[in-house]
Amino acid sequence: MLCTGEIVRAGKMWQFPQIHIVGEIQMRMDRDLEKLVNELVIYRQSLPTTDVPLIRPPVAAYVPVARKVPCSLCERGPRWEITQSAFDALMKRYGG
Repeated sequence: MLCTGEIVRAGKMWQFPQIHIVGEIQMRMDRDLEKLVNELVIYRQSLPTTDVPLIRPPVAAYVPVARKVPCSLCERGPRWEITQSAFDALMKRYGG
């Protein structure tokens, strides 16, 4: 995920030279729902798009939703909206 809020594959990062990588979208198995859900993996330190990591950098947080994800290299802060499957997992987990 870029500091602009866009989701871009690693192979296309070169198209965004002045933008930064704040994290990535990850699929994980939710044991309660027994299905895959999306979550945002926020990196501890944002990275320039010219420095796409081969392995995952240190992680600051794994979140199903975040109102504003701060970029540590600029002033931008994209939003991450929860997916329906992640919302369903939260509701099931907390009795909603």
